[in-house]
Amino acid sequence: MLIMLLFGVVAGLVVGWIHFAGLRWTVQRTARNHRRTAWRLASYGVRGLITLAAFLGLTRFGPAVVVGALLGFLAARWLATRFRGPLPVLAPDATEGEPPRRRLPEDERRGLPDTERGDGKA
Repeated sequence: MLIMLLFGVVAGLVVGWIHFAGLRWTVQRTARNHRRTAWRLASYGVRGLITLAAFLGLTRFGPAVVVGALLGFLAARWLATRFRGPLPVLAPDATEGEPPRRRLPEDERRGLPDTERGDGKA
């Protein structure tokens, strides 16, 4: 029973890592892409199918494995947010269809408006 629970935790960690790494990749990708909605929907579908298929595949090993996988999945989420940290803040002034620019940390400290920043972009 304990071995099956540990197997589930490891499987859940792997599935969670795939899921949340894909989510982070999608967020970074959509920040630079003008087709944000399509990317987000496609990523949500692919990540959901992978996660669902993995959990359905684990059901054949019994309920202890599924419970362990759920615990591992939640642990992967905690690890992803704890150790990867937040994504960089994006400038909110991007026009529709134009990917937002990254806000430079020194500009935030100086409190300069976006038009006076030293990044060469107005």
